[in-house]
Amino acid sequence: MAVSLLGSRSAKLSFLFGVTASCLALLATSASAEHGSSSTTSAVTFSGIDFAEDSIAGYTGIIVAGNRDLGRDGILFRVVGVNANFEYDTILGGPTVVDGDGWLFDAMVGYQWLRSGVRFAAYVGVDYQSFDLTPNDPFNVVNGDEVGFKVVGEFETDASSRLYVGVLASYSTAFDTYWTRGRLGLRHEGMIFGIEGGASGNEGYDVQRVGGFVDFAVPLGTLSSRVTVYGGYQFADEGGIGLGGGEGAYGGIGYSFSF
Repeated sequence: MAVSLLGSRSAKLSFLFGVTASCLALLATSASAEHGSSSTTSAVTFSGIDFAEDSIAGYTGIIVAGNRDLGRDGILFRVVGVNANFEYDTILGGPTVVDGDGWLFDAMVGYQWLRSGVRFAAYVGVDYQSFDLTPNDPFNVVNGDEVGFKVVGEFETDASSRLYVGVLASYSTAFDTYWTRGRLGLRHEGMIFGIEGGASGNEGYDVQRVGGFVDFAVPLGTLSSRVTVYGGYQFADEGGIGLGGGEGAYGGIGYSFSF
């Protein structure tokens, strides 16, 4: 378990890297699958779980195409909610284990462009973050509530390409949170598998992740559904502990439905 000293910037938001990236990855994969598909879908819902050392987070969300067709250029509406539970060691009049509960909510509007085998998308919106620490840690700079302006960018190759390339990036003024992640893989008989890497940070932490992923379709009646499984190793700078966990293994699973 990671340890923070008095006055250190603990309980960081590195879970946003794993969780929000996973949300966007599911959206991007599903939307890409619709690009070039004969079927027409207007929305994607997604949920899942992300874990690292001393932290676990669950998320759910929905993206709706303003023109009722994810396979065409147009406006997108996106809402995502996240809940994370974590713990870390600190010194509050003596060695203390702090249990944390964090909530994230964002509401965004965006636009996607589909061009000859690739997809671009960008979002802007509002990001709300809320954290409750037990016992309260007055030396934790990421504590309480904060509302910020958030931007998100996406790029990926679509289902017509055997090579999969996906790049995601996000920044929020709430706690100056940022994250980036890239994936490189291959498509084979409806499955995508490959490697991933990324970095994230905010006012008081920096972490990096290196690992792999696999994404595959799951038959589910008339719904178009996919499952993504990922995992690897997380590197954490000294003092960069809390919500995103410490250095060690990370992983997660998510699923999405298009309709």
